Amino acid sequence: GDFQMTGNNTTHTLNSGVTINDTNGSATRFSGNSNIFNVFGTITTGSSDYGVQFQSGSNNTVNVKSSGSVSTRHDAVNAGSDASDITINNEGTISTSGVRTISVTGVANVTISNSGTISGPEEQISLSDESGGCMMMPGNCDSTTGVVITNSGTIDSTGNIAGSNGAIKVLGATVTSITNTGNINGTGNSIYIRDNGSGTDGTIATLTNTGTMEGTIKAHLDGFVTTLINDQGKENSNPLAWDTNIPTNTQIKINSISDFGQLAVSNVNGTTIFSIASGSSLVNGTYQNVITGVAVSNFTGSEAPSGTYGDCTWSLNNSSGNNWDLVASC
Repeated sequence: GDFQMTGNNTTHTLNSGVTINDTNGSATRFSGNSNIFNVFGTITTGSSDYGVQFQSGSNNTVNVKSSGSVSTRHDAVNAGSDASDITINNEGTISTSGVRTISVTGVANVTISNSGTISGPEEQISLSDESGGCMMMPGNCDSTTGVVITNSGTIDSTGNIAGSNGAIKVLGATVTSITNTGNINGTGNSIYIRDNGSGTDGTIATLTNTGTMEGTIKAHLDGFVTTLINDQGKENSNPLAWDTNIPTNTQIKINSISDFGQLAVSNVNGTTIFSIASGSSLVNGTYQNVITGVAVSNFTGSEAPSGTYGDCTWSLNNSSGNNWDLVASC
């Protein structure tokens, strides 16, 4: 690469107005420990890959500032299994003309925070284990674990990524949390979750959405979400779309009688515990279609959920078919 960070405990800066252009790829590389790379300028590889590469080492951080950008063909930011404990902060622009704008393979402890723009035609954040090693020696490969993603900006897949792809792709990886207060545009699937093909499930422990997710969340095959907290739905007539494995726990955020989360499920599989998310403002009335596409058998205990929240009692009412309204009495 043009710029290699081989030392330890050092802060490196690419100033605004300065460009690193490496058409052979791997423009910048981390191979030391506890380094920080602040990108105020421009990193590009043209038709090659790897603008910023976490090659090896631990506790390394890249900060793409608001004036900064990283653009490549594939893998604008890449981390492999010889790296660990990495942090990617983006306030600027990270983009590709191909696939995997941010690619993480077999890395333990990953923090990704985006308040800028991550964009390209295919998956924007790809999280997987060391697939080749896993296929050869199932259960004995480097896994991507301890992933925390926070998005208050835009994650935009400009192509149609339906099927087995998504703006965020979780392939046999273990994600601690995804928190979205911005926009995630999948144009097909906003998030795609599945196993790695050799026995390791793809999992998200907590998915919190108080922003907008365009496209379906597809929890396919052995892909699972433990807890969903959703605020998207009624206010802008855009229920959060979900396909296949329903979350173990589904929590709907209620802000008012005209602003509350809705979940539209297709091809449902499994059961869920339904509840009202903390911080909600529940008043007397009917909240239409808080969850659709599920039968009573898809609720834990095969019973319509009910409970109390604050001074209110509530229950889900089957309004028609597999559509459920929440009725509150306060």
